[in-house]
Amino acid sequence: MLKRIDILKYKWIIAIFILALLVRTLGISHGFPFIFHPDEPAVVRSAMGFRFNLNPKHFDWPSLHFYLNYFVFSFFISFRSLLQILNLKKMIISVYPLLWRDPLVFYLISRFFNAFLGAFTVVPIYLIGKRLFNSKVGLLSALVLALFPFHSYSSHFALVDVPMVFWLTWGIYFTSGILKENNLKNYIYAGLFFGFSASTKYNGGLGVFTIVVAHCIRIFLYRNEKLLSASGLSKFFIAGLFSILGFVFGTPYSVLDFDKFIRSDSPIGALWQFTNVGKVNFISHIQQFVSSLTYGFANDFGYSFLLLFIASPIVFFSKALKKEDKFKVAFLFIPAIVLFYYISGFEKNRSHYYAITYPYVVLIVGYFNLLRENKKIVLYLIFSLVFIPPFFLILKDDFLFIRKDTRVMLYNYISSHQDRSNTVFYSSNSLSIVLDKFSHLQRKKVNGELFRNRMSKKILDKGIFLTTKPQEGLKLSSKIGNRLRRGPEIYLYEVN
Repeated sequence: MLKRIDILKYKWIIAIFILALLVRTLGISHGFPFIFHPDEPAVVRSAMGFRFNLNPKHFDWPSLHFYLNYFVFSFFISFRSLLQILNLKKMIISVYPLLWRDPLVFYLISRFFNAFLGAFTVVPIYLIGKRLFNSKVGLLSALVLALFPFHSYSSHFALVDVPMVFWLTWGIYFTSGILKENNLKNYIYAGLFFGFSASTKYNGGLGVFTIVVAHCIRIFLYRNEKLLSASGLSKFFIAGLFSILGFVFGTPYSVLDFDKFIRSDSPIGALWQFTNVGKVNFISHIQQFVSSLTYGFANDFGYSFLLLFIASPIVFFSKALKKEDKFKVAFLFIPAIVLFYYISGFEKNRSHYYAITYPYVVLIVGYFNLLRENKKIVLYLIFSLVFIPPFFLILKDDFLFIRKDTRVMLYNYISSHQDRSNTVFYSSNSLSIVLDKFSHLQRKKVNGELFRNRMSKKILDKGIFLTTKPQEGLKLSSKIGNRLRRGPEIYLYEVN
């Protein structure tokens, strides 16, 4: 009976977790039998490589998520071996053949692992909102993350951004305890989890700035200790020490193979990442900062969520809110806006770089959702305006994940028409990944103009011409359109 009561007590956060997991796993096998994202093989191959050597021998990304994937893979391989021992392999293959289809099954497992971590991040988000404000804010913040468009989109891939956010959010949870109490334990755990975040993706270490913000706000609010006291400085030092320990725990060869780790001349070294992103001048930096906060990444954040975040500074002019609540919002807003500004200075200003701001943004949006109105009509209207647009964006992404990519359709087409020709002319590198699956095909890369010239002179072998752009003067055999599908439009012309 006690266990049932506990489950009912947390029914809403459990429901939000299930929703988050559902939208992150729909279409999770997208692209199979191909891996179209160029970064996914780096994670899966690195994890599988630990079977032979625990040193990743490259530090373009830190290693924690690789090791975690290796652990999950090892468990799966052991489970699969057990099925063989029990003579269940044939039966399982007949039902779900992908379980023995290497390496695709390991990409699927890694994607599921990321989707789970992404969905489970709603739990620390809920705990932070509840600790800072109340359980309603915690639940609404968790719902915001569950329906956060780019977080859901990224959770479909075997990448490191979503796991980084998971560890970062736990770091913020322990840091939120620093706001109310001068307890060393919070500094230690906050530093440790920010270290795990940095050991998943280097920019996750920027979360340690939140510790400084929380410490300063607590002193300003309660004024019962000095800003630069020996006790406070020692806690900063200990937090920093544990963040380093957390990082080294997940990326041990940053110390054991230090010479390679600090290289900056190639992706082998960690410092290469910091030079590879580049920097822009001050004017471009300001322009990119403004665009990132307004229209640049509105789809990634969800228009309504981003609007509420931008409007959050008005809380400081509201007389209806308590001083303590204002500074709790500041605890979230200051790191978020600093991180926005820092990242917007990169020459390569990409969507996933802003993932580090997500926990702060969703908590602010959860607080400013304005669901405190007593009138139900107003409540439902606001809820619809805030949550339906990002939910629509997620459903659109999931729909595209479920539908076959145009290159997968091309693969199926060639597979069913292999008897027509052994020669394939193609004009786009994006199609070569499909042609690599057919070892018997003679492949010849040509541009459209060269192809037409050779065709007019009748000096081409019999075959098919594949291109992503329509060609005038050629007879179209088939077209694979990309309306409501991922991948390029593909045109097929027969060569007689």
